[in-house]
Amino acid sequence: ESQFPCSASSNIHARQIQQRFKHTIINAKFGGHTEAVKRLLAQLPISSQSYSSSPYLDLALFSYDDKWVSMMERPKACGDHPIRFYARDSGLLKFKIYAGMLGKSPSPTARRLVAFTFHPSEPFAISVQRTNAEYVVNFHVRHCI
Repeated sequence: ESQFPCSASSNIHARQIQQRFKHTIINAKFGGHTEAVKRLLAQLPISSQSYSSSPYLDLALFSYDDKWVSMMERPKACGDHPIRFYARDSGLLKFKIYAGMLGKSPSPTARRLVAFTFHPSEPFAISVQRTNAEYVVNFHVRHCI
């Protein structure tokens, strides 16, 4: 069994995401192959603690928009809509995570980042959202029926 089941070297879906990222850089206005190599190498070395071992981020089990959340534990842009997780085998919606600040609408010019920490086995995650200088911590629990 792989030590990092969600890494691009061990998971076909993670590899496809990495290839899509590389392709986007190559085809960008000031991109190209050299720029793509620079951007990919800038992500190395990846600390083993950076990968989440949560089954909820396992790309073999679930598909989700990697623009908003990924198996790498680092801040991402925060969207206004919930992050939807779909079963990889059936394509059915399994659960959603609301990363935004409920009841508050941030200013459109505010830069919003969110970092998720998923429990390795339980249906639990913590998100820390930053909007300008304000921080909000949310606890997300998946209610299984």
